[in-house]
Amino acid sequence: MSNDDLRTEGGDFDEAPELPDGAPEPSLPALGRRLVIGPLSIDVTPPGPFELYFSSEQDVVILTPSGFSVAHAADGVKARSMDVEARAMHFHPAGSRVYTRSIGVGPSFIALGIDPSVRERVERQASASGAYARPQLRSMSNIRGPRVSALIPLVEALSMSKQDAIMADAVARLVIVEALDALAASPARGRGGSRLGRRALGRAIEFIEANLSADFRLADLAAQVGLSSSHFARCFKEETGKSPHAYVLERRVERAKRLLRTTDTSIADIAAECGFSSQSHLTTIFRQIAEITPGRYRKRSSR
Repeated sequence: MSNDDLRTEGGDFDEAPELPDGAPEPSLPALGRRLVIGPLSIDVTPPGPFELYFSSEQDVVILTPSGFSVAHAADGVKARSMDVEARAMHFHPAGSRVYTRSIGVGPSFIALGIDPSVRERVERQASASGAYARPQLRSMSNIRGPRVSALIPLVEALSMSKQDAIMADAVARLVIVEALDALAASPARGRGGSRLGRRALGRAIEFIEANLSADFRLADLAAQVGLSSSHFARCFKEETGKSPHAYVLERRVERAKRLLRTTDTSIADIAAECGFSSQSHLTTIFRQIAEITPGRYRKRSSR
């Protein structure tokens, strides 16, 4: 993990222009060649500037292979600037009022329109199986993870293939499952701020514990719960009282303490096993947190 990367904190947004006057378009405008297959419409947009203001009868999902910046608003919130992350998904349920304008020249992205009947089927099946309670529908940006990354080439391939209604229905269901799973893991934000929720926090902590010796980034951690890096960092601090960077360092020091107490492993090897770049790095952080050096801690613990 890059320690500098984990220092990222703060809000997702900076101030940007107001929403345009007038009513939104009644559906997502076609930005490129639109392919409609059964319950799914696919637009692979060309690179270039864009401005969208719509309220669709369909669920709208945007897939972004590359990152860029937009002025963005959804569900009546004032427009603000937002970093759209690479290999991410953005979900707007039917009826949402959405405004998005590129800041600079935006890259190509994929816009999907999905009939709400697909979501309703997925919700019924998830509820019946006890997978999770039906989540509150709302717009959600920067949903990331390995399955979202895998969906992007799948949808791109479908957009260039012959019309295959069975495949289109399967893809639509997969996309909706990812959106609903992200919503269930990240409860809605209130006016007072954002919260991770117990399930999402547990998922993030499990990832940390399983990867203490690895070099992961804040973005990798945020992807476990489908949030942007800065949004996740703020929510994590609200839940734990610590930034992700501080929390990870504390957990690494706790693992180092256990190894110092219970093994004869060299301090250099313990540093590597606990995710520190060197023995001196471990010593510096260990002294800051435990107020003692690793060597002295081991001697004191062996008495």
